[in-house]
Amino acid sequence: QDTTPEKMAGLGALVVDDEPDIRHVLARFLEDKGFNVSEASDGQECLDYLRINPQAFHLIFMDLNMPNIDGEQALHVIKDEFPQPSVFMMSGFGGSNSADKMLALGAERYISKPFDLDELDEFIDSEMERFTKAKH
Repeated sequence: QDTTPEKMAGLGALVVDDEPDIRHVLARFLEDKGFNVSEASDGQECLDYLRINPQAFHLIFMDLNMPNIDGEQALHVIKDEFPQPSVFMMSGFGGSNSADKMLALGAERYISKPFDLDELDEFIDSEMERFTKAKH
């Protein structure tokens, strides 16, 4: 499967994290892979983006611990109202219990922070391969 930036062109990603530095690093990484990237600072802003344009996002990277609506609350709504995007939950806290819970709620991946960009690259490539196969 070819997941060069040209193949990712037109695919949308949403990065949701209350820490601007993490948001920006991940957004730049995804842009370098060819994604159209939007950023949100909490779960409410994420849901606002999805309600405005539900087809715009194929991948969502969302922090678990955020103010207002946290990642777990937002994940419930996303899986209930927006079936298209794959959700990668991220956290610098928790552990296997949090990971198991998020995966049981429908997240495609649980990523511990700080994340390894090579590992993240592999996750994205495998998810996009699954996504493009599902469309054919």
